[in-house]
Amino acid sequence: MKNSEYIIKPLKDKICLITGATDGIGKATAFLFAEKGAILILVGRNLEKGKKTVSDIIQKTNNSRIEYMQADLSIQANIIDLVEGFNAKYDHLDILVNNVGGYFSERIETSDGIELTFALNYLCPFLLTNLLLNSLKSCQHARIINLTSSAHRYGKINFDDLHLKHKYFGLHAYQQSKLAIVLFTKYLAKRLHKNNITVNAIHPGIVKTNIAQQHHGIQEKAFSLLKNTIAISSEKAAKYIAHLAVSENLSSISGEYFIKRKIRKASKKSNDEKIAEKLWKLSLSLIDLNSKYDLN
Repeated sequence: MKNSEYIIKPLKDKICLITGATDGIGKATAFLFAEKGAILILVGRNLEKGKKTVSDIIQKTNNSRIEYMQADLSIQANIIDLVEGFNAKYDHLDILVNNVGGYFSERIETSDGIELTFALNYLCPFLLTNLLLNSLKSCQHARIINLTSSAHRYGKINFDDLHLKHKYFGLHAYQQSKLAIVLFTKYLAKRLHKNNITVNAIHPGIVKTNIAQQHHGIQEKAFSLLKNTIAISSEKAAKYIAHLAVSENLSSISGEYFIKRKIRKASKKSNDEKIAEKLWKLSLSLIDLNSKYDLN
C-alpha cells in the first residue's frame, strides 16, 4: 500500500524492547525495527536462539545496536532481573512490545504457582510494563503495544478458578489470557491519561507461527488448516505492529483495540471497568515483589 499513512517511519535512536523476540512475530518485528534504525533489546528464553537472532539481524540490517537479554518470562523473579538489567544500561524506553505468549494443551503451573498460560500471556506483560513505567515516562512520548487475539471475544475471567485447577482446557485458558490483556490495556490507558505514554492492544490477524505445534488432536488440525489457508506471514504482522509503534496519526490514541491497522470494537467484557479493576487488584495480589517496588 502506497498510502503515506502506512509508510513505516524511521526509528533511529529509539530504544525498543521486544519480548518473545526469537520466533515468529517478535523476531519479524525485531528485524523490521532494526532496519529502521532502532536500538533493540530482545528478550527470549533460549540463549542460543537469542544469539543467532542477534547475529542474523546484524548481518542483514547492518544495525549492531542490538542486545539480547535471556529470561523465562513466566517466572516473576526473571522479569524483575530483566528490568534491573535494563535500568542499569538505559535511562529511558521509547517502545515496549509485549509479544511473548503461548498456548498449552495441558495444564502447567509455574514455580510461582500460576497457571502457565495466564502467567506468560498476561501476568508477564502486566508486571513487566508496570516495572518499566518510570523508564517509559522518561522519554518524550512512549508507546506500549500489547499483542492480543480475537479469541478474547470468547474468553471470561474465571475469578473463582483463575488457574483452572478444576477444569482445564487449553483454548479456554488462552481466551482468558487474551481477554485479560485487553482489559489491562484499557485500564492502564486510563491510569496513564495524564502521562506521555500510550498503550494499545493489537490482533495482527491469524499469523503463520508455530503455535499450532502446541495443540493436539482436533485443535492442531484446525489451527493447521487456518495456518495453511488464511494466515498471514509474521513479516506482515510486524508491519502492523510497526505502524502502531510509529504512526504520527496514532500519537494520542490510547486504550484501543486494533485489528491490523484499524481500531475495532473489542468485546463487551473487555470494556467492563468493574472487571478490569477487579483483575488489576487480583493481579497485584499474585505478584511477589520486594519493598523497593510499589505497583499501586
